[in-house]
Amino acid sequence: MPAAATPWFMERGGKDALRPLTGLRGVCSLWIVAGHFFTDFAPKSPDAWPTFPLAYFQPVTIFFLLSGVSMAAFYPPARVATQVLRRNFWAKRVARIAPMYWFALALALAPFLHYNREDDLNLVSGLVLTPLFLQSFTLIGNAWCGPLWQVSCFMLCYLAYPRLSTRCTKRPAMWAAAR
Repeated sequence: MPAAATPWFMERGGKDALRPLTGLRGVCSLWIVAGHFFTDFAPKSPDAWPTFPLAYFQPVTIFFLLSGVSMAAFYPPARVATQVLRRNFWAKRVARIAPMYWFALALALAPFLHYNREDDLNLVSGLVLTPLFLQSFTLIGNAWCGPLWQVSCFMLCYLAYPRLSTRCTKRPAMWAAAR
């Protein structure tokens, strides 16, 4: 594997420089889970739960951005430059995400089938697209397990990252301003 250049944001601290970002990703994750719970699942009685709003869309954006920084740090363009390295990168991403994703889908399957038994388009599209991580890229929606739209988007980013990262390094002047 060719030697990879150290990303500019890690030149002083090495991989430890990303520890605070990992913690911030954890905070974002907890905020998102709390937002879903208090918005979708908690009892609606004002006396039972806090009534402050949990806007959990901003943490999703921050989580995506921090994940991109981590990806760029651990997988610089030289680590995904060849077809063999790209396949290895993709295999690791799928192996890390797919088992838990499919487990969550299995838990949500019975309610999905129950509530969509009369909606053929939603039922068929959900059963075909969702296990393949494609549910976020249609106009139909995501009825099987709504919060998993993010995983679908991550998989698209993982698919695009190796090619985009190697193309971006071919135009260093364009990215020099970002430093």
